[in-house]
Amino acid sequence: MTSKTFRRPSKRMFMAFVSLFALLTVAAIFLATALAPQQGEGQINPDANVELPNYYMNGMVLQRNKPINITGVTDANTRLTITLGDSEKKSTVTTTADSSGKFCATLEAPAARLESYQLTITSGNAELFSVDEVYVGDVFLAAGQSNMEANYYDFYSTETLIRGNIQNVFDTDELPELINDTNIHFIVTNNTYSHRSVQGIPLRQYCEERWLSASRDNAKYLGYLPQLFAKELRTLHSNIPIGIIQTAWGGTGIAEHTQGGHIFETHIKPLTHYNLGGILWYQGEKDAMSAASTDTYTGNFLALIREYRELFDDAELPFLYVQLARYDDNPYTAEIRQAQLQAMTALGTEANVAMTVSIDTDKGTSELIHPLGKDILAHRMVEQWENIQDNEPVRLSPLPDRAIADDSGTITITFVEDTATGLHAARPIYNTTATSNNNTRTTSAELTGFEVSDSTGEYTSAKATIQGDSIVITSSLKNISSVRYNWGDIPDNAVSLYNSYNLPTSPFILPVSYEQ
Repeated sequence: MTSKTFRRPSKRMFMAFVSLFALLTVAAIFLATALAPQQGEGQINPDANVELPNYYMNGMVLQRNKPINITGVTDANTRLTITLGDSEKKSTVTTTADSSGKFCATLEAPAARLESYQLTITSGNAELFSVDEVYVGDVFLAAGQSNMEANYYDFYSTETLIRGNIQNVFDTDELPELINDTNIHFIVTNNTYSHRSVQGIPLRQYCEERWLSASRDNAKYLGYLPQLFAKELRTLHSNIPIGIIQTAWGGTGIAEHTQGGHIFETHIKPLTHYNLGGILWYQGEKDAMSAASTDTYTGNFLALIREYRELFDDAELPFLYVQLARYDDNPYTAEIRQAQLQAMTALGTEANVAMTVSIDTDKGTSELIHPLGKDILAHRMVEQWENIQDNEPVRLSPLPDRAIADDSGTITITFVEDTATGLHAARPIYNTTATSNNNTRTTSAELTGFEVSDSTGEYTSAKATIQGDSIVITSSLKNISSVRYNWGDIPDNAVSLYNSYNLPTSPFILPVSYEQ
């Protein structure tokens, strides 16, 4: 019998064996980790159902230069991978739904461009949700009531609507021309508190499946003011798409739009985490119908601005609003204008808030609660938004500050700093020939519209003279206690006060202080 000699393994062989064993161990652990559910880190679930708010659909626009927040619900503890991009560049994040299925993830925004990106949500190798046509540009919330909402389809598309909204004051061919720009995308909310989607906002039927592009056929559904704003912005930034989320609801008071109000709860709050470029606001006609509303309007409005900025997590979110236009069927229109002015002066000129004075914009259609002149408003609001983006002083109308009387009874009206440069007199063009670039005629005639009152509360006309950045008021009335300008529901002053931006002075009322 031949014996076999046992040979001890070499050190090299031993180390190779150890390395192989370690490699197999690591591989086994990796496979076990990948395939077995890990409750702490979430689990891959290729059969999970993913639901995002109903406004996540084709044609949507996400805000450039801000983080992209994706929120939704899925099966509890599901691990998700969210990707936004194209074949060349993608932004990706992995997140895990909580025990109730809710998730929120943040992506870096890709570059703004006219071409679309794709948004996908996967779990492992399974695609659970996708939006194939996602744009990155500038997104605006168009909120308030009917002067923001007013569009062709709901206000002028039938003979009955024409009779009710035009009333022979102007001709239909004097309506603004509908825009035709497929790089403007929009959705419009329904005037209802309920909707089909578990998550999201109540949408009009025509935009339940996708954001509409503002072609000539679709633009009839979008409010004239937001579409003209978007049109002018596109002329300045031709490579940037625009998104409009229109939540305006006609006939609603401001309290309904603030926290706790029905509109806030159903139309605004569901947009939480959806970053915006700015808010466009036109509202107040409803509140001008009640004396009680005038007392609370400024406080409600300041609260609304604060609440919207908190909801969108942006303390400096641009907020552009329109002061009420001329109209006399609501008895407290002048008082609401004053409340809107007080909100502007309370916030200050560096708060990324801008008030657009509309007192000279109606083109002679002040008999209507929905006057013409939305093109003039849009032009002024675009300039303000551009100023904010460029960190420049915002182009504001002259904002009155104080009225101070000397011993002789002469009153000097001062204005908020930098709003009254280049004061001059001009005649507003109150007819349909007015345009955004031509709605006044400079004149050397004497200013009109200034009035003074004593303790009786009766107002009489007063002489007003421009002296640099101030206005000097003289009157035969003694013991003047207040001064006002362009007051009334439909002030019809032939000669009004403008600044170097050709913006009209806000209507106002000021108490008079006497020098000691």
